[in-house]
Amino acid sequence: MGIPNSAAFKPTSTYLADAVRGIDPKDRKLIVCYDKEHADKNKEYFSSFESRMLVGNKLFVEAFEEESCMYYVFDLSKFSAEYDKILEGKYSELSHKCKLHIDKYHTSHIGPNAHMRRYLFVDDKAYSYYANELGVTESQLKEVGELCSPPDMDRETLQHALPENIFV
Repeated sequence: MGIPNSAAFKPTSTYLADAVRGIDPKDRKLIVCYDKEHADKNKEYFSSFESRMLVGNKLFVEAFEEESCMYYVFDLSKFSAEYDKILEGKYSELSHKCKLHIDKYHTSHIGPNAHMRRYLFVDDKAYSYYANELGVTESQLKEVGELCSPPDMDRETLQHALPENIFV
C-alpha cells in the first residue's frame, strides 16, 4: 500500500472482514483502524497523513468512524494471488517480492511479528528451530508445509460495538 513503517501514525488494528458492512475475506479488502484520540491530538499532522497515505491512496475505497477508531478500507484485488495465499495460510508460497515488502514493514516490530521472517522465508534452520520449540520432528513440520497457521477469521473480522439501548 506504500505506507512506510516509519510513518508517524500506525494502525492500531487491521481486519480482513466486516459482517456489518458486508465485507467478506474473499472480497480482498483490508480494513485499517487508526486511533481517533491520537489523530485528534495531532489533527494537523494526521490530516496531512490521511490525505496523502490513506484517502489519497490508489487502493482506498471508503472510510468510516466508530467510537475510538477511524477505519479506512482498501481494495487489494490488484494483489489477488498473494492475498489468496495469505487467506489459505500458504505464506511460504508468496512471491519473493511480496515477502520482501512484508518483511521490510515488520522488521522493526517486536512481539508477535518477531518471527515473521521465519514464517516467510522457510528454510531448514526454521524447521529445526520450530521442531525444537514445539517438541516435534522436522519431518512432521515439513509434512504440514507451513510454520504459521492460516488467519483466524474470528479475529480478522471487525467486531462492532452494539449500542447500549438495543433490544434483542
